[in-house]
Amino acid sequence: MQPGPPPTLVFVEVRTRTTNSYGTAEESVGRAKVKSLYRAATTARRETVLPDGTPLPRSRWRVDLVAVDLWPSLSDSAGGTTVRHHEGVE
Repeated sequence: MQPGPPPTLVFVEVRTRTTNSYGTAEESVGRAKVKSLYRAATTARRETVLPDGTPLPRSRWRVDLVAVDLWPSLSDSAGGTTVRHHEGVE
């Protein structure tokens, strides 16, 4: 849950890449995957409690993408892990 105002329930898809041979992490999330994420989020929002029994408040919601690149660290200033957060993917 992202604190507000207004509080927002965030569903997050995380994609990781260790090479760019097959495209970026962002490119791996196509239209069909986004549609599937929204379908799952909509289904989850119909529930009134989380699996652990925590009440699920009615609030705004969105689907985000977190893209992670795990490149070898070449030095203190080159290479290494990169994280990008995309809010409200469509």
